[in-house]
Amino acid sequence: GIEEGDFLDVKVKDGQLILSVKKLIDNEQAWFWTKRWQEGEKAVDENIRQGKVYHFENVDTAISFLEASASKKTKSAKKLA
Repeated sequence: GIEEGDFLDVKVKDGQLILSVKKLIDNEQAWFWTKRWQEGEKAVDENIRQGKVYHFENVDTAISFLEASASKKTKSAKKLA
């Protein structure tokens, strides 16, 4: 799996040379590869697989839906407090 231009990690173990490919991630994109973000990506993929998606006619309808959802969450949080 080593390709021309790849960065390699080189280790010596029990007299053997072990080469591992290292992929560099731009610092501005590192957030995407955090454990938390990747768990969220997996959850979203599962929701899509299960058909748990919403379709909107336009952006205004989508924004209204999001505002209503946020309002419901705020009310639920206040009840728990």
